[in-house]
Amino acid sequence: MNQHLPGVTEVIKNGTLVPLDQAISDTKFVAVYFSAHWCPPCRNFTPVLNDFYKKVTGKDKKVLEIIFVSSDKDEE
Repeated sequence: MNQHLPGVTEVIKNGTLVPLDQAISDTKFVAVYFSAHWCPPCRNFTPVLNDFYKKVTGKDKKVLEIIFVSSDKDEE
């Protein structure tokens, strides 16, 4: 996956910084979602995407992983 996300070596997963390869190991599909708090369509879509993620993954967390990329200017 590093070849598709150059420069990205680690991600935060469940509040912990982990290597990208570990975070998506054995995952069938990986999506990259760019969003920002200041973007009204993003604020509307993010909960829909979250519900979809929960339905699709259910007990099988290896079906889909979504990498969230924030376009916000600060961490808050």
